[in-house]
Amino acid sequence: MQGLNAYAASKKNSIGDTLYVWANDGLLMRKEPKFESPSLMKLDYGTAIVVMERTGVGAEFVVARAMKHNQRSLPGISIFGGFVKIHYKGMEGFIFDGFLSRLAPLHDQESLDDYFGRVFGQLQTIDRSKPDSEYRFKRIFYKTGIVSEFEGGPENWFTHLYFIPGISLKEAYLLINKATGFERNYKRQISEGSTYFDQRPEKFAPDEIVIGYELGQQTIRVDHGHVFILSEFGN
Repeated sequence: MQGLNAYAASKKNSIGDTLYVWANDGLLMRKEPKFESPSLMKLDYGTAIVVMERTGVGAEFVVARAMKHNQRSLPGISIFGGFVKIHYKGMEGFIFDGFLSRLAPLHDQESLDDYFGRVFGQLQTIDRSKPDSEYRFKRIFYKTGIVSEFEGGPENWFTHLYFIPGISLKEAYLLINKATGFERNYKRQISEGSTYFDQRPEKFAPDEIVIGYELGQQTIRVDHGHVFILSEFGN
C-alpha cells in the first residue's frame, strides 16, 4: 500500500528536537517501541515533546484501507514513521513519530493565513481585488518565506496556493488534515455507509496527495524540499 513515508518524504527527527503532537485524538506513549506495547499515558493534540533517542524501529499506521466505492478505487491512507524515545512528566517511553511535527499546533477554526501570521509573522500583503467586480486577488508574504496566493471570481470559483519552504509532505498533510477535518470526515462517512463522499482521497503517495471534494480538489506536493498546497474549487 502506498502511503506517506515520514522517512523518505521528510527530514528525520533528531535528538533534542522539539516536536508537537498533531494527531487529533492524541498519541499514546508506550512502554516499548511498538503499537502492541502497553500504553503509559496519552499525549493530547498540541503537546510539545523533546526527542531523546531514535530507535530505528519503523512502523505503519493505517488510517483507512484502500476500497472500492461506486465502481471507483479509493487509495488507502497510511502514515509511516518510527518510534522515538521521549521523557514526559517524569516518565520515559516511546511514541510513534508519524503524527509529530516541528510545526506549532493549529488552533480550532483557525485559517491557515491566520495561523501562518500568528506563528511566523506577516511581511507584506498585495491585494488587487476589484471593489466593483467579483474578481479577488490577494498575495501574502510571511517572514519564513511562506507565500499565500488567493484568486477568485464569479460563480464562486477560486484557487488558493500555499508555497511553504522547509517542511515535509507529512507535515503539510497533518496541517491540512487538522484544518479541514479530512480523516475524521472520511472515516465517519465510511462508518455511516455513505453512498457519496464529500471528502475522499484521490491519491496518497510519498510525493503527492490529492483530496477530492464535491466541487474541487486539494493537492499537496513536495518539490526540492518545498511544499505546494493548491486548492481549486468552482462551479
